Amino acid sequence: MKAIHFGAGNIGRGFIGEVYFDNNYEIVFVDVNATIIDAINMQNEIEILYAQDNEEPKYLSNIKGINSKDEYALVLDEFMDVNLVTTSIGANNLKYVAPTIAEGLKKRMETGIFEPLDVIACENLINGSQILKSLVLEKASVALKQYIETWIGFPNAAIDRIVPEYVSENVLSVKVERFREWIVERIDKKSDVELESVIYVDELKPYIERKLFSVNTGHAALAYAGLYYGHDKTLDAIEDYRVLLHLRMVLNETSYYLIHKYDFDVTEHQAYIEKLIQRFSNPKINDDLNRIARNPIRKLGFNERIVKPLRRLASMGGPYNALLKTIMYAVQYENNTDAEVQKLHSDIDNFGFVHTLQIVTGLPKDFIDRIYKLT
Repeated sequence: MKAIHFGAGNIGRGFIGEVYFDNNYEIVFVDVNATIIDAINMQNEIEILYAQDNEEPKYLSNIKGINSKDEYALVLDEFMDVNLVTTSIGANNLKYVAPTIAEGLKKRMETGIFEPLDVIACENLINGSQILKSLVLEKASVALKQYIETWIGFPNAAIDRIVPEYVSENVLSVKVERFREWIVERIDKKSDVELESVIYVDELKPYIERKLFSVNTGHAALAYAGLYYGHDKTLDAIEDYRVLLHLRMVLNETSYYLIHKYDFDVTEHQAYIEKLIQRFSNPKINDDLNRIARNPIRKLGFNERIVKPLRRLASMGGPYNALLKTIMYAVQYENNTDAEVQKLHSDIDNFGFVHTLQIVTGLPKDFIDRIYKLT
């Protein structure tokens, strides 16, 4: 079995690649990072280090890399006998790989390969695979669109694993937590290919919102509150009772939404939250808060990890004061090397707090007024 994976970054190597390796797949990593691709082809293995005591590293083999910038034709050739195609390149970069995927599928069609194939976007993005599908269809002829609708599935997915920044002499080495969760929705799944350890469900939305509004929202709350109270690393932040209390209040609010919306079992969900806090407290993953907090304009967006659950809670009459306070922490975040931080502060200076936050978050004025009073 063979998989093409777009994105040889930390998630690609340390999460998706590991799942493929555990399923005895040949893994073809496609990326534009020449340093990483050259290292893959030179070393022929990827070292995965686990962020816990007394854990031996794992070495992924049966791998190769293709630089899609310089070896475009070779990427298309790999589509001829591939069993699964995945991405982990960042939601904003899907538009860059969509034309290549469209050409790969076109080559399958023109070669006469009429077999089901699934393409899965493993991104922090609701409906990521379907968004990728729409981008692929933009580049498709009428015949290719018909081929895709008949033979190519784009099932949505949710992924969860903390992969912190890790510096090593070996550019391929990656450090990960032991926990990993990859959930795939059966809707629009065309092939019968299924991977061991991957969870397949009939409806993904409850699980992807649980992940986004617990892990991603919690991570953002930890970072912005931690930085507000003068910390640089996750462990220092979570050991500060003020930050931990804020984190728990945020997760209590998002839990209220998730339990009432999707009928998650209260006891099981609370265990999920406690496990999450343990993951954030892992002494072997002392992550950089500035890394987690970067790009605050995006993270404060209308459909993003803080504002979206806040809106949902407000509409159902649930609590959301801690989420409002998280926005306050984010607005006061200082980072001279982050362009979005600089723009956010500049816009507030030039256009005012209320106007700027209304544009960034999409929230009505009365919500912004409440945030302003917290500053």
